[in-house]
Amino acid sequence: MHILFDMTMVLMSPLWTQPSGVDRVVFAHARHWAALPPSSVTLVARTPQGQLTALPDQAGRAFIAAAQESIAAGRRGAIPWLRAQAAARMLGHLLGEGRLRLRRVLEATQGHGAVLINASGHMLLAPRAVAEAKGKGARFVPLLHDNLPLSHPEYSPRNGAAQQKARMALVSAMADGALAVSAASAQECRRYLAAQGLRVPRFAVAHPGLDLHALHAGSPPIRPRPWCVMLSNIAPRKNHLLMLQIWKEAFAGRPDAPDLVIIGRRGWENTTTFAMLDRVDWQGRVLELGRLTDAAAVPWIRGARALLFPSIAEGYGIPLAEALAMGVPVLASDIPAFRELGAGVPDYLHPLDGPGWRDAILAISAENSPMRAAQLERMQNWRAPDWSSHFAAVERFLEEVVSGSQEQAHSAETGQDEH
Repeated sequence: MHILFDMTMVLMSPLWTQPSGVDRVVFAHARHWAALPPSSVTLVARTPQGQLTALPDQAGRAFIAAAQESIAAGRRGAIPWLRAQAAARMLGHLLGEGRLRLRRVLEATQGHGAVLINASGHMLLAPRAVAEAKGKGARFVPLLHDNLPLSHPEYSPRNGAAQQKARMALVSAMADGALAVSAASAQECRRYLAAQGLRVPRFAVAHPGLDLHALHAGSPPIRPRPWCVMLSNIAPRKNHLLMLQIWKEAFAGRPDAPDLVIIGRRGWENTTTFAMLDRVDWQGRVLELGRLTDAAAVPWIRGARALLFPSIAEGYGIPLAEALAMGVPVLASDIPAFRELGAGVPDYLHPLDGPGWRDAILAISAENSPMRAAQLERMQNWRAPDWSSHFAAVERFLEEVVSGSQEQAHSAETGQDEH
């Protein structure tokens, strides 16, 4: 089996500050596939014209290492070294040399199980690139994070539903198999495709792991009051508005109420939430810290009475797993992905149950809290998802896709009916 790993999203990484949940999964895949020899992996990317190109192996791997280092260090803006590398080493490959190399790789691996794997959504908007690889005998297996722009379009950017519809159409038409980050996400994707009368490819679930090396950095801040923490982009479906209303209406002037610490960048179409953050006099009870590096965020999480995760909908939930891995209790929305990942450890509430969240926050934040003690006890039997298990599931599924395709091809050649 020969892997064609799409690193289009990695090439964009010098423009980021800190990675989102999807970014973390993409970088874990980049690290994993780049650790394998060139005889097993070719790094590819989508060109500006929507074609597929092969990148120079050494430069591509150096790019992955440098981008990972810059993000881990929390550097901001485009890194000059990376920009120079992209200009000097990648441009020729995007414009022609890499196209020739890709053709050679596809010809050499034809019939031997080449697989184009995509861990982000970029290749799902490039049917030309996917069709080119498949035309030379490669299989296509995308990793799907969620179907939220279609299941919850009201919480997505304006063009989110249209783009997701195009992605799912490509999955139906061209995917030889699809990986999902959770059983809940796989079920939602299958449900959508079936409801639209589209082909449903076979699915496998591979829970993303955690970057555990960062989860014990630093000592918790010293503050006069206990706090709860939210860790996510400040976007509509993350439900920050409900938490802010609770802190404004129910916790004002209450000495037994914790502070609220919000970590994450501001997202889109969230005017009321931003207005509350900017205009309400929180008197130090609500702290918006923005996007932090892992090293800066971890002490705030480890010192919190609880992680609050009131999302309306999610495909997975890395902050939930990170908090439990750090021994921090979680109050989470009662949604399928969180039930799957939390395995009965968090306390679950309906995402719109304001009084329920108010009471649970007070209960879990209290000194000698029975709710907190009970969750810490349940936590003893919870096991954090890890990258080795993730990639074992990924590679097992890719082998199944390749062997299944080869068996079908053999049956067609010999005229045998597989049924």
